[in-house]
Amino acid sequence: MNDLARQAQPVMENLLQADEAELFEKAGIRLRAIERDPSLAASFDPPAVYGEAQMGTLDDVRNLGRRIFKRWNREAHNLMCGADPDDAQGRKQLRDALGLGDVAFAAALTSVLISVGLAPAIATVVAALAVKRFFAPAADEICKAWTESLAKE
Repeated sequence: MNDLARQAQPVMENLLQADEAELFEKAGIRLRAIERDPSLAASFDPPAVYGEAQMGTLDDVRNLGRRIFKRWNREAHNLMCGADPDDAQGRKQLRDALGLGDVAFAAALTSVLISVGLAPAIATVVAALAVKRFFAPAADEICKAWTESLAKE
């Protein structure tokens, strides 16, 4: 695990406890806070707090979070599943982290997203959303296939 992933890991433990709506909200709040104070972008867990007067309605903030995820979800997919030789190192890092659990994988994904230009404050939330959407369902499918295999023995 590289240094960025190590820094992201404790943040991921907390973020993965949130549901998707909370994560979209958090992404939007963080982006709005970064617009006001760009120094917050470098923090894995910035002290960004919602304020309607500065950020707009909570629905607007959540929608912003959804748009951020939609944009970076595609990039994360390309990094994990693509074939670009420039991404080989990040792809290897992600695949190596697959067997280490959701927190380690999310931390590794955060690190790779940072390496392609996403601010740590946003990368942690995007990684948490990606893991919640794709990592846990994959584990469920693995268990389902495994159970079916055992039933055939």
